[in-house]
Amino acid sequence: MNEKDSPKRPILSRWPAAFIAAVLIGTTALVLYVEASVSKLKQVLPVEVLRQERDVVFMIDDLAALQQAIREARGQSSVERRQAIIDRIDLIERRVRDMTEAYSFSSQIGIASMHASLRPVAADLKLWLIEGVQGLAPDSEVVLDLASDRVRGARGQIVKQFGEANANALAMLQEEASGLERFRGALILVVIVVASLTVVLVAFIFRERRSEMAATAAQQRLRESIESLAGGFALFDANEKLVLCNRRYGDLYAGVRDMLIPGMRFEELIAAAARSGNFPEANDNADVWVNKQLQHFRNPGRPFEIELRDGTWFRVAERRTANGGFVVISTNITELRRRETELRSIGEELRHKNVLLDAALDNMAQGLAMFDVNQRMIICNQRFLDLYNLPAEMAQPGTDLAEILDYTAQLEKLLPDHAKAMRQRRLAIAASLEESTTQDFLSNGRVISVVHRPMPGGGSLATYDDVTGSYSAERQLRIAKEEAELASRAKSDFLANVSHELRTPLNAIIGFSEIIKDQLFGPMGNQRYSEYAIDIHDSGTHLLSLINDILDLSKIEAGKFELHEEPIDLEAASKSCFRIMRDRAEEAGVVLQHRFPGQLPRIKADPRAVKQILLNLLSNAVKFTAAGGRVLVYANINQEGALVLHVEDTGIGIAEADIAKAMAPFGQVDSSLSRKYEGTGLGLPLTRHLVDLHEGELTLQSSMGQGTQVSVLFPRHRVLGSAIAFDTRRTAGTSA
Repeated sequence: MNEKDSPKRPILSRWPAAFIAAVLIGTTALVLYVEASVSKLKQVLPVEVLRQERDVVFMIDDLAALQQAIREARGQSSVERRQAIIDRIDLIERRVRDMTEAYSFSSQIGIASMHASLRPVAADLKLWLIEGVQGLAPDSEVVLDLASDRVRGARGQIVKQFGEANANALAMLQEEASGLERFRGALILVVIVVASLTVVLVAFIFRERRSEMAATAAQQRLRESIESLAGGFALFDANEKLVLCNRRYGDLYAGVRDMLIPGMRFEELIAAAARSGNFPEANDNADVWVNKQLQHFRNPGRPFEIELRDGTWFRVAERRTANGGFVVISTNITELRRRETELRSIGEELRHKNVLLDAALDNMAQGLAMFDVNQRMIICNQRFLDLYNLPAEMAQPGTDLAEILDYTAQLEKLLPDHAKAMRQRRLAIAASLEESTTQDFLSNGRVISVVHRPMPGGGSLATYDDVTGSYSAERQLRIAKEEAELASRAKSDFLANVSHELRTPLNAIIGFSEIIKDQLFGPMGNQRYSEYAIDIHDSGTHLLSLINDILDLSKIEAGKFELHEEPIDLEAASKSCFRIMRDRAEEAGVVLQHRFPGQLPRIKADPRAVKQILLNLLSNAVKFTAAGGRVLVYANINQEGALVLHVEDTGIGIAEADIAKAMAPFGQVDSSLSRKYEGTGLGLPLTRHLVDLHEGELTLQSSMGQGTQVSVLFPRHRVLGSAIAFDTRRTAGTSA
């Protein structure tokens, strides 16, 4: 904003103020001076009168002493006496002169008259005492008497003059004091008048100053307001001359910014701007461009946009003022143009994505519907309409969910109570903030799975899937599962009921075959009968073992296998199982080893189940280990304090892909193994179930041709006593 329009302080108000201030100061100083003079005069007057009286008395006394000295000189006159009298006369004259200089003017008048009377007397006396009078000698009595008379006359004259002079001096001093007091009063009146004028003038100046400060503050606020505008601002008068502008207006005319001074005509400014090359549009035809800008300026209309050479865009708005001037506002819209370009690009991209979204929605196998927080339709796909046989108008944005539910209830011919309950339930689900899944059973036999998902900003998204086929399959699967469970229970009940009937004849067969095999009642005579008896005994024993495994597995699956837990010494249980397996191992040429140090803690478990676990694992290890191989049993306490039992062999191993099959009931890896190694495949599954009953874990690690390691973990709470981590594999082993 231009400074030349700022208000000036009136010069005329300064001179009266300075003059009155000078008069006030001078008058005040004069009053103070007069006051001091009056005070001094009042203080000096009595003192001066007393001093004058004292000095005059001294002078009269001196004259009396002089007269006495003259008298005494009669008859005894001498040069010395006469000289002493002359010295006394000189002393009196000096005192009179000193008195003349020591007093004020009013007192000096009386002293001067006395001095005038005394001076001729002193001159005559000195002349007479030196030369004599009319031929008479200085020391003659006539001369001395004449001198004495002359002194006496002078003394009387001085006394008379002193009285008159003293009265006159006192009157003059009093008159002088009265005059000074009158002058002081006049000066005080002048001071009061001048002070009043000063107060009036100061009030006037202060009011003027406040007005000036208010105008300056208003102008400063206007300047700051204009400068703080986000856009450019310029004011031109009716003659198209620049009055003021802010810095941002100069951004529009950056090339000719130095021309933006008050008084610059707009036509000159725009012509210079055209020549600056900062406006690409003006480069083709500067005159046409200048005329166009002048038309905009002189006939303000709608705002227009203009581009600069550096790519900056401005929107210019021009308006006329009430006094015929012009207001120009320029706004930098470069960022706005950039955003508009981006928005157009984004709009195109969104339109493309909407097309893709519509295509995706319409080609979804599932129905989809989105509702806002007020449960009004936002969007849905065609599949949603098809699933519920809804008309197209139901897909319009803003359709209320309640309206859709009412239409569906009418279409499905629901009873009023059922329709109301369905409506309330579905509206409650739609308003819920939790994900949920429901199923709609339509009258046409379709089953629709509805998944409700709340959206973060409110509202919900629902997907609709036709699960008629899967629902039917699940239903059939559920029926089959129930039938299988029923059959399993029947099997378990059957096995439990016939266990006694199966074991009784087998025990008889085993017992009789053992009697025949051992020839307890005498030799049979034919060795072949003895061999047959051995085969019958072995087959019966194997069959009994198989039946026991099947019955145990059935009990476990039926949940009827009960554990009888007690503290178990795992090393003792292992040695017991080694004794049972010793003959079979020796027969197969396999070495059995175990490593159990004395500090191995006991565990709380079912003794029979633990031995069954060990026997099954040892049996499998011996069975699948070739002659010359080794089976090792050891244990360790892991970092969690659990006891882990390991059975490790150097047998044929199992491929990783076949481990799961080996763990399944009646599962063997392949038929060739089944033929080569007898067994039913119940050992590992039964062992795993027994371990599970002890809340343990069975793991199997194996490699083809390298052997197998089976680990059984008993959890920490089953380990009795202190459980310090160690590994018995590194301790010395014992062979069975």
